[in-house]
Amino acid sequence: MRNLSLHVSVPDDRRVVLQLPDDVDPGDVELTVIVRKSRKATGEDSFLHRLHDLHVDRWPGQATFSRSELYDDDGR
Repeated sequence: MRNLSLHVSVPDDRRVVLQLPDDVDPGDVELTVIVRKSRKATGEDSFLHRLHDLHVDRWPGQATFSRSELYDDDGR
């Protein structure tokens, strides 16, 4: 299975021609098409815009962020 993310401009006749990469074998495949507005068209072109807002006046007094709480035994 291979995921491709493409940006296309849809013309007035709504026809889009797609040429797949060479590593996609000829034959029957299942192709899923998801149509959504471009982030540029909606003003959501930055990564930061997609993050949720978090409003914090100050850190809670009981909050601790020791390394052992943040990371597992592998340090990740």
